[in-house]
Amino acid sequence: MRIAIHQPEHIGYLGYYNKMLNADAWVILDNVQMAKRDFVRRNRIRTANGSMWLSVPVRTKGRYHQRICDVEIESERNWQKSHWKSIEQNYRRAPYFETYAPAIHAMYERPWHKIADLNIAFMQCIMALLGIERPLYTASALGVEGKSSQLLADLTAAVGGTEYLSGPMGREYLDESIFAERGLTVSYNDFCHPVYSQHHGEFIPYMAVIDLLFNHGPDSLDIIRAGTADITLQTNQ
Repeated sequence: MRIAIHQPEHIGYLGYYNKMLNADAWVILDNVQMAKRDFVRRNRIRTANGSMWLSVPVRTKGRYHQRICDVEIESERNWQKSHWKSIEQNYRRAPYFETYAPAIHAMYERPWHKIADLNIAFMQCIMALLGIERPLYTASALGVEGKSSQLLADLTAAVGGTEYLSGPMGREYLDESIFAERGLTVSYNDFCHPVYSQHHGEFIPYMAVIDLLFNHGPDSLDIIRAGTADITLQTNQ
């Protein structure tokens, strides 16, 4: 069974869900430290002037080493209203906005206290809209601790996996011998971003997946699937 492990990105981009499609199960890596400028708390949408960030305000002062599962959202700021207003203004004339707007808007109507809870719920919402069904596990609930390759190998084994699916950057840092010691193989998901039509002119890649949904609706899953350039299996000797 092929397992993918990834931090809970906010909304996620096409490559995030492409990797999910190429895995048999997905482990949400929520028990590691959150980097300051990663995609756990932000993502981009397409605008008439290019792109803009949607950033969720979180509490970080004096909490530098906090795990993703512990990161709290600054609920005093009305970020939900602001985010939805930006989405509505930039996509209301997109072909499938009316189809998907109710489900996305509902995510901004709920109270959120932790970034991991928000991101996981958003991911489940997107999966439902795309028609992706995969078993989901959270690393914090599995109780598996560790660092780097050892943590990834232990998590893969903990959910009954026989193969760990990495992104292409894993080639630079994974210690494949650690997986081999557990009898696990390692494969790499090479994603080539597909080009699709966007409501605001010339194509800009790496937008949040809602950009694709609002523009292509039921064809979105096929477009995401088309982004698989290669899955390279590294056989451990």
